[in-house]
Amino acid sequence: MPAGNRMPCSYQLIHSYMPKLKLIGMHKKLFLFLLLAGAGKISIAQTTDSVAHNELDEVVVSATKTEQKLGNVAVPVTVISKKTIQQNGSLRLNDILAEQAGLFITSDYSGTGVQMQGLNPDYTLILIDGEPIVGRNSGVLDLSRISITNIKRIEIVKGPSSSLYGSEAMAGIINIITEKPAVKTAAASVRYGSFGTADINASAGFTKNKFNLLLQGNYYRTDGYKLNSSSTANTQDPFHNYTLQLKAGYAFTPKTKWTLSTRYFNETQNIKPYSTKDASGNTETYSSNASIRDINVNNTFEHRFSEKVKTNLRIYYTNYKAETNQLYLYSDPSKNTTFYDYFEQNFTRFEDQTDIAVSHNSTLTAGAGWILDNVKSNRYDEKNIVTRNNNIGYAFTQYEWKPFKSWLFIAGARYDYNQRYESHLSPKLAIQKSFGDKLKINASIGGGFKAPDFRQLYLSFTNTAPGTGYTVLGNSEVQAGMKQLQQQGQIQNILIDPATIKELKPETSTGINIGANYLVSKAVSVNVNFFRNDINNLINTGTIAQKTNNMFVYSYFNINRVYTQGVEAEVKYQLCKSLQLSAGYQLLYTADKDDLDKIEAGKVFGRDANGQVYKVTKSDYKGLFNRSRHMANVKLYYEDQKGWFANARSIFRNAWGVSDLDGNLLLNRGDQFSNNFFQTNISVGKQFVKGFRAQVGCDNLFNYKDIRFMPNIPGRIVYATISYSFTQNQK
Repeated sequence: MPAGNRMPCSYQLIHSYMPKLKLIGMHKKLFLFLLLAGAGKISIAQTTDSVAHNELDEVVVSATKTEQKLGNVAVPVTVISKKTIQQNGSLRLNDILAEQAGLFITSDYSGTGVQMQGLNPDYTLILIDGEPIVGRNSGVLDLSRISITNIKRIEIVKGPSSSLYGSEAMAGIINIITEKPAVKTAAASVRYGSFGTADINASAGFTKNKFNLLLQGNYYRTDGYKLNSSSTANTQDPFHNYTLQLKAGYAFTPKTKWTLSTRYFNETQNIKPYSTKDASGNTETYSSNASIRDINVNNTFEHRFSEKVKTNLRIYYTNYKAETNQLYLYSDPSKNTTFYDYFEQNFTRFEDQTDIAVSHNSTLTAGAGWILDNVKSNRYDEKNIVTRNNNIGYAFTQYEWKPFKSWLFIAGARYDYNQRYESHLSPKLAIQKSFGDKLKINASIGGGFKAPDFRQLYLSFTNTAPGTGYTVLGNSEVQAGMKQLQQQGQIQNILIDPATIKELKPETSTGINIGANYLVSKAVSVNVNFFRNDINNLINTGTIAQKTNNMFVYSYFNINRVYTQGVEAEVKYQLCKSLQLSAGYQLLYTADKDDLDKIEAGKVFGRDANGQVYKVTKSDYKGLFNRSRHMANVKLYYEDQKGWFANARSIFRNAWGVSDLDGNLLLNRGDQFSNNFFQTNISVGKQFVKGFRAQVGCDNLFNYKDIRFMPNIPGRIVYATISYSFTQNQK
């Protein structure tokens, strides 16, 4: 049939799949029919989700700290484009990361974090334009405080990246690349959705002669939500925040340029007093107010000495401040309690990086830097705000060599001198072999490390909340803290002698990634990556004592040797001109090697649901807590020449271990697991002429809720967005 007479792709699909639709519920039939029918006019855009060859030609910087085509990077890298973020309707960083293959979004009192290759959130470094965001709570950097509505792309590098980025990059990095100013640019958008959620954005910029400037602003608010209707308290209380960003640049000469990037974030939450009654009928009144402030200033000076040599001097400063006041009032005033938490971190980094084109097929990168890290908090002294300091010096180098057209070698290393901990060398080697234009094989091995943070060393904190109170003592404070508690008569039982707890050592890892990217045809691509991470000196939180009020005392020490291993796979299929399908999957195995040794020796026992004791075997052992064995996603994308676009994205994670029920301190059959998680998000919109765009969407279409294990998901979210953008680029 001539191309001009072809039936639209969506109607072909509807015709071929209608018999199969009988197998699913009517509401799902209707949704699928409307989605595909609405795509009758649609053709897929060339974004980073395309399977075309130009996908591998996109330039990325995070994997090697130099500009490289994606096809010439020998480590696992995912790029999320601005168009994908907009058409998905994503607002915060956790929204878009939740839909990526192999990323597990965690949520608890610490905030919303991301787990990569089975490693906890504190092992993944979050960057904006290559500079770190600070302000972690219990090791978690809350992704929901980062707006992504005005960015160029997000680069995700999986596997140990300590050879370039140092501590906190054992699992990988997530780098947010912001937009650069155009000749003239202006944009604005307004979104309103369920739970009183509003998001407003505005930006404007220009380039004139040697100077450029871009201003951006974002305002976000929500009324919060309540998953338990019988509870007086909200699951998520109302809050609002705003982000202001400025990016400016000046070209002193064609060879010398200056760039300034600044970001200011402010969040406020005020919880109005509300009252509840306990089992005895006593009244408790609770109120709270909290605020967060985050400032980032990045100065970059670039000078090109010649066509072969250029250098970048970066001076970066960031300040993070969080303050919380909580008040508990009781019928008996003598029981009234207050809680005040203050945390402020100042982080300053000076770094110079020089890139040298040694020859037409090799490049040398070398750099060095110095970090000043300062923390003020009452978490290290329950009565006073105290200051802790640390200085870090480092140097790194990397050599890229392409001896033949089909071979690429990248070798690098970084040496970190840490004032408070032992120094560490992190090497890395990556190799790529191309077999024509269709197949690329990548292999990399690298060392990672993570130094103990201020919390793990100096925390001295007691939570006095009724029924859930506890005390945490940092490794450096545990002996003095326990001695004081004993002198005050607060210790009932000592479970681990503080004198036996040794000084913390940095966590170290070895990560191996072996993968392949295969272009099966012009319409189909397959990407597979096998990974293994072995971690030594893992810093563990353990119970060391029980107080006379039955509360427990915790501290930090090096115990475990763990591993995470598995495979990630992604398939992209251009079904026809108007429809693209992609699917991702991760299979993950994790284990504590010490636990495995004890199981093999027959020294571990569990208790089943009937109370019967059994000897734990390898088949009973389920690995580390809070990890899903299986994770998957499926996505459909559409877009036509008239500006219509639509998409549907589904995410699946099977049950993960939550808590130890039989008291043997490991995860096995009979312990508590979450439910399987499944969520579908859809979005439909129209890009009008002259820069206007309208969009409606629904996140969590089938209204998945799990109040116990996924309290960060409020239920079905319906929203509408109207936006305008204008850009005039350099002629």
